Amino acid sequence: MTLSEILSQSRHFPTLLRDLIRSPAFRNSALLVLPYASLLVGLDIATRYGELTGALLPRDFMLSQDRSLGEYLEYGLMTAMAIMLLRMWRRDGSPLYLVNAILFVVLTLDNALEIHEAFGFWIAPILPQNLPISAHHLGEPLMFAGIGVLWLAGLGLALRAARIDSVLNSLIIVGCIGATAMFGVVEDAVVSYGTHSDLMIVTEAFIEDAGEFAMIILAFLFTVAIYDAARRRWLAEDGVGSAARETRAAGMPLMGSPRAVLARPFPNAAIRAMTGACLFRPTIPKPIRPCSSAVCLTGKGAAARSCGTRRSNGDPARRAKSCGSICVAIGRAYRTGSKTPCPYPSPPPNS
Repeated sequence: MTLSEILSQSRHFPTLLRDLIRSPAFRNSALLVLPYASLLVGLDIATRYGELTGALLPRDFMLSQDRSLGEYLEYGLMTAMAIMLLRMWRRDGSPLYLVNAILFVVLTLDNALEIHEAFGFWIAPILPQNLPISAHHLGEPLMFAGIGVLWLAGLGLALRAARIDSVLNSLIIVGCIGATAMFGVVEDAVVSYGTHSDLMIVTEAFIEDAGEFAMIILAFLFTVAIYDAARRRWLAEDGVGSAARETRAAGMPLMGSPRAVLARPFPNAAIRAMTGACLFRPTIPKPIRPCSSAVCLTGKGAAARSCGTRRSNGDPARRAKSCGSICVAIGRAYRTGSKTPCPYPSPPPNS
């Protein structure tokens, strides 16, 4: 997949982002995680203030302390993200999910085992010693730079077999990871560079730790929403039958030929439409006429056929002519002919 193809489909990114944020999965996971995370941030602020005033509190309350309460929450969130991405890779086959899952596994192990700190001290003797930043603090970003190069190389290779839905989903995750790196690596170098007053060190360290903490939580919320949308699509596939599983509802490979997709029977086309696969579809000169009595789909296979069944008494050929574009994008239902039409192209007619 080329950059021009990504840019041509990037117009759907704002809609995807908005629907993810508005999805029940995003909201429910935020209600579950944010109260506890806010408590940890408050404890971190209190602990840092105690260090300045001499009223010391347990260091386990600090977000940056190894194996602290905040660190354990990060371990859990990143492990959960890795599991969800691995699950989506196993089901959808998109290598982008696998690459991101491996990254979260590596970051979790590094965070728990303090690998980058040990690497910094290991490589420090061969690094310049006369800089305003300590040699071991210079070595830590080098390790993350190496991990980042391998990760970006994996993403580039994975794009060859990627579908547009996995590309857009991965862009969200990549953005969160990039923001996390800015706080965890760049801001950490700022804190370690030169001399600072106690107040400056505490403030800069809090910006680093809280920013990294917030970006990990945001990545988790988006991953939950993406996984929930995929899970709903899997249920829709399984509900319609084995024929639906021949075509992944998230859309065809970007480098593949559309002929096989156009030749699919209508039930498969309906499934592709109802599950957000309309993010990428060949342009059809004459879209099929929308069904005036279309119903918003709920993710169940029976609903995919309800419109055409009422109009055509169950005849698949007539159903293909009478039913129009019906899709569900990230848990949000659309239907043609209504006040909230599907924002993506119509599904191809049955050939």
